[in-house]
Amino acid sequence: MTLTTIADGTKSYTSSSALDSIPKGKKWMEVDASSAASNTEAPAANGPKEGLKVLEGVEDAEKIGQEDIDGVPTTHYRGTFPHADEVFGVKVDVSEPEVEVWIDKQERVRRMRVSLKSAVSGVANSATTTDITIDYESFGRVPKIEVPPADEVFNGTGELESKLQSATEGS
Repeated sequence: MTLTTIADGTKSYTSSSALDSIPKGKKWMEVDASSAASNTEAPAANGPKEGLKVLEGVEDAEKIGQEDIDGVPTTHYRGTFPHADEVFGVKVDVSEPEVEVWIDKQERVRRMRVSLKSAVSGVANSATTTDITIDYESFGRVPKIEVPPADEVFNGTGELESKLQSATEGS
């Protein structure tokens, strides 16, 4: 599945032809994570450059070795990072989220991979696996990224929260 996501503070806007929960006439689903987890901060909460700040919280980091990413020599590292135990007030079971980074000789991140398994506590068939890989290819230019126009956005925060709450009520 391919998703396009724009982060703006605690809000994210996601667009994909695979998202069947977006109403007709809308192109983007907005989710506001400000109330999702009280013990974590959204990576983009302080602006777009803050997205890589998640790497500062990596624990148990270890050097894996040397690898080429798109023909560029890099050093590959792996570690875990802290995670929320509740999302929108619903208890979740999360594996130790693993993060891998590949850093080039100029100390630029060339690739970042985040992987975790999670489930709603006590709810059968709620297990999911999330595996995100981001390749960084262009450096030095700053793209102009804007949030989508309001008339193209469906606010999915309440729906997501409601689905999580409903899942726990049936357990």
